[in-house]
Formats: sequence, structure tokens, C-alpha cells
Amino acid sequence: MKKKLMVTWTLLAAILLAACGSQPQPGASQGNAPGGAQGGGKNVAVYAYTYPPIVDPDPSSCFDMTIATLLNVYDTLLRYDPDTDTVQYQLCDSYEFSEDAMTWTFHIREGAKFHDGTPVNAEAVKYSFERTIEKGLGASYIWAPVDHFEVTDEYTLVAHLSYAAAMDLVVSSPYAAYVMSPTTMKEKGDDWIAAGNEAGSGPYYIESNTAGKQVVLAKFDDYWGGWKENQFDRVVIQNVSEASSRRLMLESGDADVVSALPAEDVDALSGNKDITIVKQSSFENLFVTMNCVYGPLSDLNVRKAMSYAFPYDDVIQYALGGNGAKSTGPVPAGLWGHSEEGEVDSYHYDIEKAKEYLSQSSYPEGGFTLSLTYVTGIEEQRKLAELFQNELRKLNITLDIQPMTADMYTTRGQSERPEDRQDMAILVWYPDVPSPYTFFYTFYHQQDPISFNWTYYANDELDALIDQADILSATDRGQSIELYRQAQQIIYDDAPAIIAYDLNNVHCYRTSFQGFESNPAYPYTVFFYECTRAAG
Repeated sequence: MKKKLMVTWTLLAAILLAACGSQPQPGASQGNAPGGAQGGGKNVAVYAYTYPPIVDPDPSSCFDMTIATLLNVYDTLLRYDPDTDTVQYQLCDSYEFSEDAMTWTFHIREGAKFHDGTPVNAEAVKYSFERTIEKGLGASYIWAPVDHFEVTDEYTLVAHLSYAAAMDLVVSSPYAAYVMSPTTMKEKGDDWIAAGNEAGSGPYYIESNTAGKQVVLAKFDDYWGGWKENQFDRVVIQNVSEASSRRLMLESGDADVVSALPAEDVDALSGNKDITIVKQSSFENLFVTMNCVYGPLSDLNVRKAMSYAFPYDDVIQYALGGNGAKSTGPVPAGLWGHSEEGEVDSYHYDIEKAKEYLSQSSYPEGGFTLSLTYVTGIEEQRKLAELFQNELRKLNITLDIQPMTADMYTTRGQSERPEDRQDMAILVWYPDVPSPYTFFYTFYHQQDPISFNWTYYANDELDALIDQADILSATDRGQSIELYRQAQQIIYDDAPAIIAYDLNNVHCYRTSFQGFESNPAYPYTVFFYECTRAAG
């Protein structure tokens, strides 16, 4: 069955720090960047982005927010549409699969080209997926069901699986599903790609890249989708880490679209007729893991008390500024497999019930201290922790809030010694593949070594249930959802984590920037090919 690779935030933090230099990197350069990268002239779009636009540029290993760039440079075979729970055709223009979902046949779009001018064909797609599997980095685990690939003609690729899986969802992933040019990859090598270059077939190529600061994308004239009037010739993605600066750029027109503004800034912009604000649910949610194997939280009644003592509504209102909704289970709203309120059991704030469960535990009077860790600098999580701390005082429980650097935080969570781990940790997750499996597996499936199951929860019945649900997702979606609901009931009964809230996405962009539609399966990504500048 699927076994996810260990991915640490230690590595991500190190990459982010390394990316803060300003040394320009070589790219597939054809011309100059727009002067000063300011403004979005008629055919230039500017995205003020919270993160460095390129951290890991390798399409096989990227497992970070570089996807905002890569998804405009590389194509995948399919793209997931959350509104219809279907897939849209990209480099694949049709596909079929066997009744047992063990054989998947993808028909590659004829006439598509890579940026180096070579054709996209089945051999190129096979090379791309096999390179990613061989590297074994990032989200390469999504290919675990594949036994081997077979090219049956120039534009037909067959995936033979070792167990049934929904491969249409796999090839739609924002990670590890990119198609790349074998010619460029072999001629230029890994170091060339790592320097900030690319080998894609997407609508844009990398014109210039200033490491950690800015990337300029230019339109690829021979893109298979063609080009229409008012589409953008160039795209500038800038790292603007300060929220106040992103807001000012949007107000002044120096940016067309921004990412992740605080609630107070969004409110301040709401009356500006030149700015459009769209709020919608994301596929991102927040958990507070509880250590099920060591200390007071190894007592089920203590965990249930904690689950009822958590101030869900206050956290959403005061820590998030209303930018979220109470979770009703591990799967966020909008993603298939989500259970609505009442379909399965879920916790809510009830301090009297919390006291009742605590009285039935090994610590009826409380009187103990629990540690709660989170990555320092995340203001919403600091506020969450303090609100929870105040509630736990009513149970005579002390909450020791411990903000940590990402590397310290991860090291502690993945410690081999139970006594060295935290009691609780705040984790945020969104899907690698658009499926409930990632939310159940990541936090509750037994793992060796520990990746992000910081509940340290072990339940053979749950593991078998979610593994079977994942397999059935390809052949019987209804039965798969039913198994996930059964799994959710087990999670409720055993209370290994406090499932706090589903985060809303808030998108702020200039009204003249048209065609933008957020897709929560591809977080923080703007598909610029679909966007245009309003006439006039």
C-alpha cells in the first residue's frame, strides 16, 4: 500500500533561507524583463506573492510553493475541477481505464511542443514520470500504485498498476505529475534545472529568475492552446513577504493580484471599486495533534476533554478574523469525501462536557501541564494557542505554548523517543492528490519512520479502512466515501487530534484583471493563461 516519503520542514526552511539571495540565475532567456517589474502594463501581469516564486525548480522533486510558477510553465496530463469533481484535459485529450482500475490508458494531445521545440509524445511523458519515480523525492510517492509504464504508439501511454488507484487524480496533482522535455533534461542536466531553468510545455517559459526575489515568465508562442487578444505576454511573480506592501501594491495598481492578505486589510479594501475580493472555501485545514502514546493525552478521556474545551468559534472569529469555518471532520469542505455536520459525529465547544470527561480520566482534577508547539511567526496560530490556553485554565490544565523554528519543530515531532516529543502540535495541510486519503494517511496512518503522524496513533482497523477507501476511489466512489465516513467515526471515537477549522481562501485582485478563477486543488496558483486585461 502507499507509503509516503518523509518530508521535513527543516529542508524547506533551509531552502527558503538559501533562496533569499539576489544572484540572478540563467534561464531560457529571450528578451528582457519589464522595466522594474512594476505595474502590469496592458500585456504584463504582476503577482505579489507571499513566498519566493522559485524555491525548488525541479519538477520531479518540488514540494513547496514554487507550484505558483511551475504550474504556469509545465503542463500535467489532466487538471482537477473541484466545482464538478471531474478532470479537465491538458496534455491528455482522452483516457480510459479497465474495469478493475489496474490499467489506465492516456492518449497524449498531438501537436503539443516543449519550449525547446521538441514534440510532446508518449515517450516524453513516460520519461517524465519515470524520472520522478527514480528520484524518489518530494511527492514522488503519488506514483506508488504504478508497476510500469508502456508506450503502445507515439501518442499512447499505458500505466499498469500493482493495485487499483484513481490515476486520473494522480496525474492531476500539483506535485510530481509534471511533463518535461527529455531532450532538455538530458542535455542540460539536473544542475541546470536546479539553477532556475525549466523544460516545460506550458503557456509560459522562464525568461529571467532572480533567486528568491522575482521570476519573469514570457508567453510561449507555440503553446498548444493558442493565444487570443488581451492575454498576457509576460507575467511577473514577485516575493513580497510583508502583507502591508502587498496591499499597497494592489491599491496603487503595481500588482494585479496578491496572495494572503490579513482580514483587516481585506476589510479595508472592500470598498475600493478598483479591487475585486472573492472569498471561497479552500482544501486547507488546521489540526491540533495530540500525543496518544505518552503523557496525560494517552488517556482517551483527557483527549475528549481537550476536544470539547477547544474554542472553535472564538478561534475562527478572533484568530482568523472570520476567515474560516469549523471543521466537521478530517476532509475539508468542498473536497469529495467531506462529511457535513450531522452525517458523522464531530466535536464542538462545551466546557461542561470537557469537565465531565476529565472527571472520568486518570486526572480528574487536572493539575498537569501540556506543551503545544507551532512554527514561530505565524500570528493566527499564536492567537489560537492563547485562546486555547485560557479555556484549559478552567480545567486546571496549564498549556505551555512553545513557538519554534521550523527545524526544531519538525525534529521534535519526528523524534524516535516518545518522551522527547511534544504533547500537541499545530499542523496545516492541503492535498497532494485531490483525495481524502492524504488527510487520513498523513495524520492517522501508522508510519515508520514518523513523518507527520504526530498523534502517534496506531489503529490497524483504521489503516485497512482508509487504504481500501483509496483503492475504491477509482471504481466505486460512493463506497469509497462510505468507508471514509466510517474512518471519520473512528477518529471521532478515539480523538487523536482536534480538527479545528477549514481555511477560507480570500483572493484580492484588480478589477481590470479578468478571468481569474481560484482552484483550491492548486493553492496560491494563478493560471495566467486563463486571465486577460480588460479592454480600455
